[in-house]
Amino acid sequence: MLLNMDSESSEERREQQCSVEESDNQHLEASIGIYSELPEGAFIRYLILEPGTTEPISCRLITVALEETPPFEAISYVWGSNERNQPITCNRATLGITANLRDTLYQVRLEDQTRALWADSICINQEDAQERGKQVALMEHIYSKAKRVLICIGLPGKEQSSLHAKSAQALVSDVNHMIDSELAKIDMDNDNYSNTFPYPEPGDAILSDTRWESLAVLHSQPWFTRGWVVQEAGLASVAVVLWGSVQIDWVSLVRVQLWLLRRASKIRDTHPTLGISDLHVDIFERQNSCEARCFYPDHTSTLLGTIDTLNQARELSLTDPRDRLHALLPLINATDRTQLALEPDYTRHYLDDYLDFATRWLSMGRDSFELLHSVVHTESTFSDQFPSWVPRWNTDYHPVGCSHPASPQLLPRITKEFSPSINLSIPDRILEVRGVIFDRVQFHTDTLSSHLSIDDPTITSFWNIASDMTTKSPYSPSSRPIALATAITLRRVLGDWTAWIAHREAYISRLGALRPPSDPAAARGTAENFHAVSRQCVDKRRIILTERGYFGLAPRTVMLGDLCCILFGGRSSFILRRRTHRERECY
Repeated sequence: MLLNMDSESSEERREQQCSVEESDNQHLEASIGIYSELPEGAFIRYLILEPGTTEPISCRLITVALEETPPFEAISYVWGSNERNQPITCNRATLGITANLRDTLYQVRLEDQTRALWADSICINQEDAQERGKQVALMEHIYSKAKRVLICIGLPGKEQSSLHAKSAQALVSDVNHMIDSELAKIDMDNDNYSNTFPYPEPGDAILSDTRWESLAVLHSQPWFTRGWVVQEAGLASVAVVLWGSVQIDWVSLVRVQLWLLRRASKIRDTHPTLGISDLHVDIFERQNSCEARCFYPDHTSTLLGTIDTLNQARELSLTDPRDRLHALLPLINATDRTQLALEPDYTRHYLDDYLDFATRWLSMGRDSFELLHSVVHTESTFSDQFPSWVPRWNTDYHPVGCSHPASPQLLPRITKEFSPSINLSIPDRILEVRGVIFDRVQFHTDTLSSHLSIDDPTITSFWNIASDMTTKSPYSPSSRPIALATAITLRRVLGDWTAWIAHREAYISRLGALRPPSDPAAARGTAENFHAVSRQCVDKRRIILTERGYFGLAPRTVMLGDLCCILFGGRSSFILRRRTHRERECY
C-alpha cells in the first residue's frame, strides 16, 4: 500500500527590578539606524526602557553576548495585530511596534528608574529573515537565562475585571496552600506514594467557590491561546502573571490546573472555560515529577512525547506556520531533538520544514504511526502537490477512527503476516506501508460544528437514514444507539463513569428516535452534559456510515467511496482515497 500525494508596578521590591548601564563589551546601536548587524555567534539585543508615567515610550537597544547579559526580564505577551503602527522612540529614532506591545511596555514601565527587558518584536530585527532564524534558535536560552519572565495578560481596565484579577489571585493562593498542606502529609521517600494525593470531600467548600469564575476569566484571556508562550513560561526560572496591577505566580497557577484535572474535574462542569493547555501542565510535571507522581497511578505514562507535543500545540495560535516546529522543539526530549537537528530558517517554505521533520522522524526509527495518525487534510491540501503522508502541523488536529465494539481486537497481532512495515522512497517521496482495507464510506453527514444545538435534527436524521440503508448491522439492536453515541464522543468519558453512562442514556432518550427510554439511568442523567462533549468531538468532522454498517467520525474532507483501512502497527483505522501516480496504485 503506497501513501502519496504527487511529489513536490513601581512599588515592586527593588531587588526584583533590573536596572543596568552599558558596560565596555556592550554596544549601543548606532543612532543613525535602529538595527545594526549582530556579531557572529550567540549575541542578542536587550532594551533599556526609560522611566515614565504618561510620556511616550522611549528605550535604547544594547547588543551583548548572551553569556554576558546583565540581569534582565523577558516579556511574554500577545502580539495581536501584526500591524506595527504605534510609534515609540528607540535609539533616538522612531520605531513602529504593535498596539499590544505598546500597552505591555506601558504596563511594565517603572516610574523612577530604567528597566532592562527583552521583547522579541523590538530586540529582533523583524525585517531580517536570517537574523530571525538565528535569534529564534536562541530564544530558549534567552527565556531560561532571564531573571524573571513577565507574563503580561493586560490591563483589566474595568472595575469588574479588576475584581476578577484579585479573586483569581486569592483562589490560586488558597488552593496552593491546600496542596502544600496535603503534600506535607505524604511520605515521598516511600516508593508507594503514587496517586496518594487525596480527593476533596463532596461537600468541600472549594468545589463550589465562586472565585472559580474569576479564574475562568483569566484562562479565557488571549495569552493562553498562543503557542510561543508555552516555551516562554515553561523555560523560565521564575515567571509571574501580570493582570493589571495583580501578580500571580506562574507555577502556582499551573499547579492549580493539575489539581483540577486530577482531583476536581467536576468544577469544570459549571465552569466550562476553566483550563489551560495540557502543554503547560506537562512541563510542570516534568520539572516537578515527585509532586506530580502523587496525582497519578503511573506518572511517566502521562508525559507527552514529541509528536503528542506538536499535536497538542495545533490548538494554539502561531502566526508563522514554521513556528509549529520551532516554537515547540525546545520542549521535546533531548535525544529526539539532537537526532532531528532542525534549525530555524525563515528563508525556507514551511512545507520544506514539515517534510524534513517527517523524513528525519522516520529515519530515527521512532513510532512511524504516530506521524501518520497526525495527518489531517483540508480541501486545499489534496491538490497542492505535496506528499499526503506528511503532517501539516498548521491544520486542525482531529484524531478519528471508526467506532467498533471489538476495537481492541483490531490491533494487529505481531506476526510475520501482520507485522508493521514502513518504507520511504526518498526520491519519489512515497511511503510504502502494509495494511488491509476493510470497508468503505457509504454515507456521511454534512460537516458539523461545535455550535451544534442539542435540538439540531442532524443526529436523528443520520440515525433514520442509517437505519434505512443498513440491512445487516455489526451491532445488536440494543447496542446500536450506544455505538453511535460512543462514536460521536470518540469513546471519551467526562467525570465519574456511572454518571457518564446516565448522561449518555439521557441523551439517547432525548433524541427519541434512537430508542425509547428504557434504562432508569436516563432519569438520573443530563443529556446536555453528554451533548457538551459530543459537540466538541464532532466539530469540523462528519459522522459516517460504512457499507458494513459501522459508525464513525471522519475528517470533514471525507467523501463517499473513501476507504476504511487498518495499517499494521496503527492505533486506529485510517481513511484513504485512491490515487494514481506514475501507473502505481497509491492513496
